Amino acid sequence: MDRRTALKGMIGAAGAGATFGCGEGMLTAGNAADLQPAAPAQPPLQLGPVAGFKAVSLAQVPIGAGGFVTGIEISADGEFFACRTDVGNAYVRRRSDKFWMPLFTTDSMEAKEYDPLPDAKDKADGLGVAGIRLAPSDKNVIYASFQGSIWRSADGGRTIRRTALRPVKMLANTGWQRLFNPAIDVHPKIPSSVIVGTWGEGVWYTADSGVTWRSAAVPAAGAAQDGAPGLYLVLFDPGSPDTVYVFVTGLGLFRSTTGPAGQFESLSGGPRYSSNIVASADGSIYVCEFTKETVGGLLWRFKPGAGWSSGKGEQEAFVVAVDPARPERLLAIAPYGATMQSEDYGATFSKAFMGKWAEGGGEIRWMGGLTMLFPAQVRFDPREPNRAWIAQGVGVARADVDRSRGSLTDWSAGIEELCTTSVLCVPGGKTYLSAWDKSFWRVDSLTSFSNDFRYPVTAGGKHTTDLVAFASSIDFAPEDPNFLVGVIAPSDKSAPGYTADGGRTWQAFSNAPDSGWGNGGCIAAGSRTNIVLLPSNNAAGVFTLDGGRSWSPIKLDGSNPTTNFANAFYVARKNISADKTRPGTFALVYTTVKDNEYTNPLGGLWLTRDGGRSWTRQATGVIGAPNIPASEMMLLGMDPRQFWQCQLEYVPGRSGELVYTPHADFPGDRFYWSKDDGKTWSQLHPSIRNVTAFGFSKAAPGQSRPALFFWGEVKKQKGLFVSIDWFATEPKLLTRFPSRMLAGVTCIAGDPDRFGRAYVGTNCAGWVRVDLVV
Repeated sequence: MDRRTALKGMIGAAGAGATFGCGEGMLTAGNAADLQPAAPAQPPLQLGPVAGFKAVSLAQVPIGAGGFVTGIEISADGEFFACRTDVGNAYVRRRSDKFWMPLFTTDSMEAKEYDPLPDAKDKADGLGVAGIRLAPSDKNVIYASFQGSIWRSADGGRTIRRTALRPVKMLANTGWQRLFNPAIDVHPKIPSSVIVGTWGEGVWYTADSGVTWRSAAVPAAGAAQDGAPGLYLVLFDPGSPDTVYVFVTGLGLFRSTTGPAGQFESLSGGPRYSSNIVASADGSIYVCEFTKETVGGLLWRFKPGAGWSSGKGEQEAFVVAVDPARPERLLAIAPYGATMQSEDYGATFSKAFMGKWAEGGGEIRWMGGLTMLFPAQVRFDPREPNRAWIAQGVGVARADVDRSRGSLTDWSAGIEELCTTSVLCVPGGKTYLSAWDKSFWRVDSLTSFSNDFRYPVTAGGKHTTDLVAFASSIDFAPEDPNFLVGVIAPSDKSAPGYTADGGRTWQAFSNAPDSGWGNGGCIAAGSRTNIVLLPSNNAAGVFTLDGGRSWSPIKLDGSNPTTNFANAFYVARKNISADKTRPGTFALVYTTVKDNEYTNPLGGLWLTRDGGRSWTRQATGVIGAPNIPASEMMLLGMDPRQFWQCQLEYVPGRSGELVYTPHADFPGDRFYWSKDDGKTWSQLHPSIRNVTAFGFSKAAPGQSRPALFFWGEVKKQKGLFVSIDWFATEPKLLTRFPSRMLAGVTCIAGDPDRFGRAYVGTNCAGWVRVDLVV
């Protein structure tokens, strides 16, 4: 289960308002007095020489945060910070810095460690970080998990190297446990001494900065409450460094008084499941009992010599922090943001006022609309009394904790963790983006974090920044650059819909198809009123001729509604395209092969010229390889199924011309072009294989066809390529890594009004702008 599955309950909470909304002890919206300027974007990165171009630059599109920041670290002097995320990297930042900087990058790592990035197999579940820790005695020493390994930086993150521990299961993006802390701890006085807890694969420790590792003598963990391998939480006692605590999922807290190599004893009497363990300067260990309920768990305290005691607030404490200056003072936060404070070591709790979200959002403007908080870790500021720092659902927040006043302010500039699904550059209009979790964006600024997201609200609904909803596809009407349509997961708050004002506001279509919306999928607009939608999860394809007031089923065979256009909502299947030069003309790809045989008689490329009423098959079977048996295709390294990822697009301004990639991770998949609405196909260039995504930009001077950017392989070298002469010559490699954070590419769109500019979406690090100068 990834973060989106775990957020299912949170989505409901976000829509509940009254249940977890405003009030004493909760978070409330801000006011205009809190407004501050959005943080500036980071400057572009100039790449080295690229043959044929005077300059090539990459720049992160300033969206900001957006995913789950699952842990935060602060140095003892309060000067240096580190945080981790569930799907996209870890980050470091000094208090005076303008941005967070990613920890695992093409600059900080050795090339042999990321080019290519090794297969983590079952030891990791993406590019997230499952544990991170600053050494208490040396803030420049950082330990973090990545790709199932433990890494060490000795220079504050400028460089980072893999330690010798064999890959172990460290799952940054699985279930509730990805929010639990800490999975890594460092000796309070010796930065070379480290202990690591894994997901069901024991506890490991090193005394020599990771050169050698040994397994600690702790019992096997039970399964987590969602069935995942149980996590070990680990902790050195800061006042007695030879004392080490390990919380073993399903069993409870264990202790060794002779270091991690010693014998661990069970400290019976406490909870069996925990989301957070924290050490206090007075020797106490606090354990947040995890029950998956909002009111079920206790906050437990283990005091050496005194044993266990417990307290309980109005809601379950998911995370807790101890004030370093006043060990009797605790700050606890419930799973959905209720804040509680104790002045008696956790015996009793009162509501804590943690302030309003600043209207400007702090550094990232769109966060100003938040009213909710989903915590993963909280720390008191060691320099500023009554200030806390929170790793939470959409970034890092700074909170002023006081009974009478305060504010909650975003501090996330530089963190980019949105998982992208599409990008669209409208001729004569704006650039638009879609993503998991935070749906549709209009890019109004490339120089500051002032961009905002929207989504189609249902009738009578109101936009809320708290909504978490998956968006998959977006398109524009050729006669109106301000009219766009988009697909978002349907709920009582949102549904597929449109904007008529260039993305300022979005409305759900007035009616849903009789067959329902499905979930996800691809959408194409031939005009403001003629729209075709191919939903995912094997739902029925539909079209409208009246702007969504009524929908009719697509019937490829002329009689029966056609289903099974895409098997799952998370598959990036872009299998419908509108020819913007011919109203009513759409082309689509339909699944051709099931169980490696030609069992579906409708497979192939289909065309409609009347807006979706009737369809004719232009090509039968697999595009580019008609009538070749599936077994022979696989021998050629080609995918015979064509129900997985793909992309089909009409070439802008070239009536009847299509480009297609059947990308499904088969190394031999070709890159195709048709000049006759899909009747016949040829390879764009024989050197190209395995294209994941592509996009067109304005034609180069002297060229009649657009430039074409793509992410794929040329002569077995993977990277971002461009052809500015429509493949008369071999495409040029721009960069092996469009994102310095090592994220792969999911979508590309070129700027139709500016030659050499393209936007590249990544699978976990937002969007990158590419600019070429010839």
